[in-house]
Amino acid sequence: KGNVVSPQQISKKFGTEILRLWVATSDYTGDIKISDNILKQVAEQYRKIRNTIRFLLANVNDLEEVKLQNPSMIDRWILARAKDVFDEVVELFNIYDFSKAFNILNNFIVTELSAIYLDVCKDRLYCEAKESQKRRNSQSTMAIIAKELISILAPVLTYTMDEAIEHAPKVIKEDAKDIFDFVYTPLVKVENPIDDDILEIRKRFFEIVDKLKKEKVI
Repeated sequence: KGNVVSPQQISKKFGTEILRLWVATSDYTGDIKISDNILKQVAEQYRKIRNTIRFLLANVNDLEEVKLQNPSMIDRWILARAKDVFDEVVELFNIYDFSKAFNILNNFIVTELSAIYLDVCKDRLYCEAKESQKRRNSQSTMAIIAKELISILAPVLTYTMDEAIEHAPKVIKEDAKDIFDFVYTPLVKVENPIDDDILEIRKRFFEIVDKLKKEKVI
């Protein structure tokens, strides 16, 4: 009847990874929806995931050993959040609730890992001395998260994560030849030192800053 969208069509236009991610993020317990707009949203989600992985790999390329020495509050906060999120995502994968798992994972990548942690770390990564403890702690934190994030994403974004392994430094891939050598290992529990109220204050502060920027006050 011509009332379907063929997978080959989607692969040709958006690529197979977008098709796989669309399947994983669709809630199969209800009606499945597909359209160019939906696929564009999935493609944007994919772009953010890919860019985050690229940033993590690019900024740990001179790290030879994962070693945390007196990590800062922000390092401990992101490790604690990553532990909570990754554990929940793996639990949801195990009961086949992929759409909820990807919703939680995507929110973590965009709003906590990228928008807060990686943004805060840029000064340390680019301005601190190469061997400074602050810089090495940030890199070690990023390497720990990158390794398990790649493992979690591998079952769905297999080609992309295999490509990531090709470009990953030894500190992340170790002896792995490809993505199929990767095994997910739960992160070590870290006490979260940052209260949610502080993050709420930060969020409201930046809302005010954005408003002032739009009004060209600053």
